[in-house]
Amino acid sequence: MIRKTFASLLPLVLATVFSGCSPKPAATPSAQPEVSAEQKSVPPPPSTATSAPTTPAPAPEPPKPAGPTSIRIVAWNLEWFPGQKPEPTPDAEIMQMEAAKSAVGELNPDVLLLEEVRDWESADKLCAVNPELKVQVVSRFQPRPQNQVIASKYPVDSGWSESWQHDFTELPRGYVFAAVELPDHRYLLTYALHLKSNLGDFATSASMRQASAKQLLKHASEMLATYRKLGPCAIVIGGDMNTSLDDPKFAEDRTLGALIKAGYHWTHEGVPFAERTTIPGSNGFPDNCFDHIFTAGLGKPVAAVRAFPGISDHNPVVLEVDLTKADFQPKLEADAGISFLGQSTIVPPLPGQTPPTVATPIEATDVAALTAAVGKIATVKGRIQKVGNTGTQTIYFINFTGVPRGGFVAIVRKDNLDAVAGPLGGDLGAALNGKNVEITGQIVLFKDAPQIAVKEAKQIKLTE
Repeated sequence: MIRKTFASLLPLVLATVFSGCSPKPAATPSAQPEVSAEQKSVPPPPSTATSAPTTPAPAPEPPKPAGPTSIRIVAWNLEWFPGQKPEPTPDAEIMQMEAAKSAVGELNPDVLLLEEVRDWESADKLCAVNPELKVQVVSRFQPRPQNQVIASKYPVDSGWSESWQHDFTELPRGYVFAAVELPDHRYLLTYALHLKSNLGDFATSASMRQASAKQLLKHASEMLATYRKLGPCAIVIGGDMNTSLDDPKFAEDRTLGALIKAGYHWTHEGVPFAERTTIPGSNGFPDNCFDHIFTAGLGKPVAAVRAFPGISDHNPVVLEVDLTKADFQPKLEADAGISFLGQSTIVPPLPGQTPPTVATPIEATDVAALTAAVGKIATVKGRIQKVGNTGTQTIYFINFTGVPRGGFVAIVRKDNLDAVAGPLGGDLGAALNGKNVEITGQIVLFKDAPQIAVKEAKQIKLTE
């Protein structure tokens, strides 16, 4: 979603829906000042030169505007902003909005890359804390209101959003792109993106991320070739990539490695893991680094992670770039990154293929066993503490005793409520609260928390 109108000069992307503006014409020499009649009648003073008079020199061109010597880039997943939930209360929206505005005011970014923002209006309210910071591009990916944003203190020559092109049926979101133009006519080709989460089968999720990385490498290469005709360029890619170079679980996921193979600089390079934790551990899940900024043509800047507790489940990544050390001449090999992706050994399950089954029931409080069973069919047992629901009753939560918030939960979506609750008497709470049960289904991750979606009553077994 873009609220600026540009005149496109990008022939390589005509198939993409976007708006652009023509590059600014070069400054023209200023006109000579007018001469009055009185001045014309006054003879010039006698010349002492012996040579013939020379042609007057043309007026000098106005000086070009000086560019910045540094720039601050911030990438941040704001967790269902505003409100931190898909269906937040008005008070929760206000609370997160005010806290985030305070943080953005303190961070004072020149370029801001956001994920999980509801819409343009929400982004605009957030950026209003700094009048120089203007929202430039906002995606509108449906049906989940988790959109990407690029805001900048500098104007944008062109910008748009595009969904991931893929062979998968449920690959969400996409990327937003903006060609940020610095005052000295250098361009930051900027991407904000949010790659596939680890919800569902891990191999499928990793394959989706790798497919997105391939599309990203191709597009960035095309934009670099186009904008190099207009001026020096650098590339910035930032966002929540849902994969790590530290966690052994992601050892076979080549998404980040492909960017490095293509020649991009990983700005967390050399930073101790404890200082680049973007998702603090909780409920048995370890600390991790899922949020990254990659650059090309900007030297080797080093990112930092700032903690703003309570605003989001992610910490923002802050990158200070010394532009005096940047050559704006990226040396990239997109084909090398794409070839690296092609060597991946991760093979997603075929459509209709049944996930593997865990033979022994798992206690709802056993975090390690539940984590190991992600993507598999398992039976989870325990005593039900309470059945709750969202304010709009679109999702019902079956919560187990002894499981903290953010731990295992079974969910029943509104569309499946009658099929689940009917055979149990029509009232889930009355049927399950305080009872020992076993719930069977595929364990998936949502926001790093394991869960089972219950679609039929036969998935629930009362054991007393």
